[in-house]
Amino acid sequence: MEKPTFEELSRRIGEVLSSDTHTDLDIACWAGYIAALLEWGVISVSDHDRLSDLLPKLDPDPTQRIFLG
Repeated sequence: MEKPTFEELSRRIGEVLSSDTHTDLDIACWAGYIAALLEWGVISVSDHDRLSDLLPKLDPDPTQRIFLG
């Protein structure tokens, strides 16, 4: 299996966000997914930051407790 590229992930996130039906759960799932990709060394810190910037901010962000430990 090939590693996902920034371009592919960015496109997929854009497709979800362009839908009028995306929810906070969709956003949280994407945030968790890209955090896992970072933790497993699949994407760089820079790519994680850029992908995270594409996502609307959640308050509170349920992924922070997991990501920060």
